Amino acid sequence: PAATTPVFTYLGEKPQCTYSFQVRSSVACPVQQAPQRQVCPINVWLVPHTHDDVGWLQTIDGYYQSAVKHILDTVVAALVANPSRKFMYVEQAFFWRWWTDPNTSDTQRSQLKTLVQNGQFEFVLGGWTMPDEACTTFGAEVDQLTLGHQFIYNTFNFRPTKGWQIDPFGASSVTPTLSKLAGFDVQLIDRTTNKGEMEANQRLQFVWQGSPSLGKKSEIFGEVMGGGANGYCDWFFSFDFEKDPVNSGNVAQYATTFVNMVNARKGWYKTPNILAQWGCDFAFQNATPMFNSMDKLVAQLQATQDTTHVFVKYATLSEYWQAVFQAVNNNFGDFPVNIGGDFFDYDDSLWWSGYFTSRVQLKGIVRRGEATARAMETLYSIGRASGVAPDTSGTAANQLTPLRLANADATHHDGVTGTSVPEVVSMYENDILNGAQAAGTLGAGVLSAFLGQKTLGGEVAAGPALTTSVDALLNFKNGTIPLVLYNSLGWTRHDIINLPINRNDVRVYDAANRPVVFQVNQNFDVDELFNVTSTYR
Repeated sequence: PAATTPVFTYLGEKPQCTYSFQVRSSVACPVQQAPQRQVCPINVWLVPHTHDDVGWLQTIDGYYQSAVKHILDTVVAALVANPSRKFMYVEQAFFWRWWTDPNTSDTQRSQLKTLVQNGQFEFVLGGWTMPDEACTTFGAEVDQLTLGHQFIYNTFNFRPTKGWQIDPFGASSVTPTLSKLAGFDVQLIDRTTNKGEMEANQRLQFVWQGSPSLGKKSEIFGEVMGGGANGYCDWFFSFDFEKDPVNSGNVAQYATTFVNMVNARKGWYKTPNILAQWGCDFAFQNATPMFNSMDKLVAQLQATQDTTHVFVKYATLSEYWQAVFQAVNNNFGDFPVNIGGDFFDYDDSLWWSGYFTSRVQLKGIVRRGEATARAMETLYSIGRASGVAPDTSGTAANQLTPLRLANADATHHDGVTGTSVPEVVSMYENDILNGAQAAGTLGAGVLSAFLGQKTLGGEVAAGPALTTSVDALLNFKNGTIPLVLYNSLGWTRHDIINLPINRNDVRVYDAANRPVVFQVNQNFDVDELFNVTSTYR
């Protein structure tokens, strides 16, 4: 029978605190005779998950076809088969592909919506990627989070509230600040240095004030995953169900191993709640056998909970955090406070700081992609709002989508960092360059409308006299080529403009026919912006 015990107290263990939470047990908090102390139950929240890199050893589409499609297909089927099962998902770059995949059936989409509504399937973080926190800009982080959250909200009427940055190489104080401002109440991270010290001193959970200037407005509850270097895989790696599925002959030993892991960790936390994040990179590709083994293990643990005092259930991340908050009655005064602190360099290693500056071509293209997207979005918005380029059908805005998606993809912690294989690095670069070209064509059309060179009517398209193509410069023989520069900022800029050209006897004049200072240099490199080769620049 279910028994509710409102208060448990740890005696003789640190910290000596009183916790308020509920436990289902026929024996609520038994007392050992020697020495006299309470043996208080530990709640273990088993959260199945997968971590799906948006590019790393394979391209994004390669990972989707080889792994992620199978994960989502089989997870949906497994959750529908057993309502007690739960699952959480993060990367919308993949989920969006699955949702819009013609091979995903309407039945699967309907089932997934039901699973979200009944709390079996939860979106956590919900960004387009799980972004890097050292090489990304805060603007890029906001854009990719917005892209993912808009898709989730428009599709499921759901807003993620839990941060899950468990694989980036170190953690910045900017990210929890942005997370709090985005409506999150928790930021969970993993790859940090000195985990052992944090575990021993119960500092895995803390109040994280990312911005001293914002103060309480940036304050969020943080947790570092305990365990090894890849804590988010720790539980999954300890039980190889794929090679040795759970059966009647081994379930007791599996349960003992699980309880031993719990008892080894219970002193790391200030409340009797432990998160068992069950998954790893591209886990659950065949979800039904995995869940079948987990079901048997959970049943064994629940059957022995009155003697082990370890209470296990499937859960979502939100359920775990709800239990933690209830345990302390939403009073976080006993937790350490981290003001303005980050977790760099990861592992105190040159290896994990070299990516700050490696693969400079990729990083440069990423920055230009962000700048181009901002400029073209601003120009398009001005054109549409002013009525000069109304785009009444809304189709012209689709020319911005490839660049938005490419920029979001590149925020991934194996994207802008340059830690992917060369084939994947080229994918990020080419996607951004192709997206920038499409967005530039849109911008040229809007500028054409402003300059009166073409009446656009209901559509925005590149005008005949204004284009982002550099063919005219490369094939320039005689005459004049008009060049229009657009400053998307609200103040005057003084910049050096680089353009490819195949002759060196040219002159440059401004709109008032006044000479402009310029120089022509021999060019030995491929122009990264226009992806062309020229004799001069």
